[in-house]
Amino acid sequence: MNTRLTQPLTKPISTYDLLTRIKEIFLEEPLRCRMNGYLWEREKGPHLAVTEWPRCGTVGCIAGWAGVLLNRGNRADFRDLGLKYRDHTELFYPSVKGSGFDYQTEEDQQTPAYARMVATHIERFQARHESVLRAHICRPTVMTP
Repeated sequence: MNTRLTQPLTKPISTYDLLTRIKEIFLEEPLRCRMNGYLWEREKGPHLAVTEWPRCGTVGCIAGWAGVLLNRGNRADFRDLGLKYRDHTELFYPSVKGSGFDYQTEEDQQTPAYARMVATHIERFQARHESVLRAHICRPTVMTP
């Protein structure tokens, strides 16, 4: 398992590449992928929604993992990713936009099939908005010791 994928970033990255990394996080370990909330961390106490944990101890949605990678706390704001409000709705809430699947299906979350479905959704979003996503550079908050 590649723990590098889940470590907060220290250098700027395009939104396109950030989304690719989140997709890789989900596909590498489907237990990390849960779209009905921002972020759960095992060490922060019991969680009703999460009963199975990945080795890294973190479970989240696209915005939650963007928050982890950019050091923004439990989620990144759509403006951190250079998105307009309507685009963030398409990315973070696809069931609202008629994508053909429901992120809120409890029993399917954190499974390989669910992670592949979310990864496909990310890929489609990247294809539709490629030039904007490649042009916007996300700047992680660098923590000082």
